[in-house]
Amino acid sequence: MIPSGLYGVADRDRREAVSASSAHPGAAAPSAAAAESAPAIPYRSVARFSLRAALASLAAAALAARSVLPDDVIFADGSTIQRTVHIGKRGSVSLGDRMVAAADVLAVRFAKGNLPERLSSAVLLADGTALAGEIRSAGSTSFQFASESLGIVDLPRDRIAAIYLTPVRLGELKAAALAMADGGTEGPGREDRIFVANGDEVPAAMLRVDAEEISYRGKEGIRRLQRNIVTRIHCRLQDRAAGGDGGVEPPVGKSARAPLAVIRLKNGDLLRGDILRLDAGEMLMEGGAAGTVKVPRRLLMHMHFEGGRAEFLSAKKPKSAKHIPLFDASFPHRMDLAVSGNVMRSGDWIFDAGIGVHSRSEIVYETGGAYGRLVAVCGIDAAARGRGEVEFAVLADGKEVFRSGPMTGKDPPRIVSVPIAGAARITLVTGFGPDGDDSGGHANWGLAAVVRDLRD
Repeated sequence: MIPSGLYGVADRDRREAVSASSAHPGAAAPSAAAAESAPAIPYRSVARFSLRAALASLAAAALAARSVLPDDVIFADGSTIQRTVHIGKRGSVSLGDRMVAAADVLAVRFAKGNLPERLSSAVLLADGTALAGEIRSAGSTSFQFASESLGIVDLPRDRIAAIYLTPVRLGELKAAALAMADGGTEGPGREDRIFVANGDEVPAAMLRVDAEEISYRGKEGIRRLQRNIVTRIHCRLQDRAAGGDGGVEPPVGKSARAPLAVIRLKNGDLLRGDILRLDAGEMLMEGGAAGTVKVPRRLLMHMHFEGGRAEFLSAKKPKSAKHIPLFDASFPHRMDLAVSGNVMRSGDWIFDAGIGVHSRSEIVYETGGAYGRLVAVCGIDAAARGRGEVEFAVLADGKEVFRSGPMTGKDPPRIVSVPIAGAARITLVTGFGPDGDDSGGHANWGLAAVVRDLRD
């Protein structure tokens, strides 16, 4: 079970709010006349003042560093710790009293809290990055985007997969990114398509976007639409249409240098890339479709690593999967999303990797004896609103190696860390609770992953 300490961490936003409320308001600037009549300050006084200011600045920085609250860390073997996470060199994670490799970290929670259900407008990039904000203008080579978290950024045209001009659910953004990654014939990344509020769809080459209009080239030449009637635009990724990656360099995390970091921000943004630095003040990331970005640490909510020692089951194709309904309603499992189509959330944890299911379900994976452990964070999804009761179980080659016992929608999620060494096949079972009812049975295998033996 997750240690009780993991649920006793105060949200760092409260600390920041207290700090902000205690700060003295800045003094008003002196008038020009007052400045002219003021006596000259000797050079030495200026020097002493500058030294005092510098020392005060250093002291404030040291205090800020100490005031960063500890983060909740889950390692690839399922163990947990509370430490303030800093990242320096690629692949090197500092936990205060020790250094670990990013490959050995499964996930980090920086803060508790709720994500917005919808973003008022957003952009989806070629690698699955999703940014809340607004397209200011778009031409043939670049888009100017006002990001809520990154400020004004210029995004290359060949990295834009979709533009959402009206409110969009976070789950819809994630589903579009997953469909794009699967390379299906529908969805963003295949061709330019403009969707209008009345339900019409215009397959056409988009030319420009400005404050008032969207222009495109149709069969009858260049046409224009009022921007306020367009809901979203799917953009063709030139290279992906030919089997490429949409003009984006392969993620750094897929190389031997460091695992790829997937970061969820408090405003709903989802970033992907290589973390160059994470300190008390900000995170510096590069390698994703958004290029090199800086994000204030206070905006970070959750992070997991892809390409490390743990391999997420949602990235693997199961041997078989079935939902066995109590009556006639069918709830097929969903990868990296709750079965409801929303972002997965169990208790205070939010997951961008895992498997969303409904009781009763069975998902089978062929593992070929290559892994030593299965790790997951199991719990009822928040969409059940405190209802529901299920049991989680893991079978290795048909033999039960883990059973959670009944878990309700009011119970905190549990970390599952099960040895599966030598098992050729594992089965994830989400059963009915003792009452045999599936009401509220939306459940999550959050961060479900198989981990290679530590000796590998």
